[in-house]
Amino acid sequence: MASEEESAGDKQMPAWAVWVGDASDNECVPLLAESEKDARQQATNAVDEYDSVYHVDGPYENSEPGLFEFTFYTEHKETVVVAGPNEEYAEETAEAERDYSGQLVQTTHSESRCIKRVTGGSSE
Repeated sequence: MASEEESAGDKQMPAWAVWVGDASDNECVPLLAESEKDARQQATNAVDEYDSVYHVDGPYENSEPGLFEFTFYTEHKETVVVAGPNEEYAEETAEAERDYSGQLVQTTHSESRCIKRVTGGSSE
């Protein structure tokens, strides 16, 4: 049976979401670090544009930080009012004049995928 010291050595570091920058201009740096202090230091070292930490979320145990892509499939409702000599003509005109700024009705489903994993202080 493994000792507590061996088990602690095998334990994965916690994940952190460190937001660098300020309230109006910021970026999330996902990383693995032993402590919040280490996470803050790694984040500011990793990003050249920002030298201050705005916010820190974590620690998250048993997590794999990375860059994730989400695609949301939604239903929208958009109303376009046009004049036309008949409904078919008016529908073609309405399609041409759509600006796709309709109201969200619902999200039907979403898909996600991990684009890149982060290990330690670097990206894979």
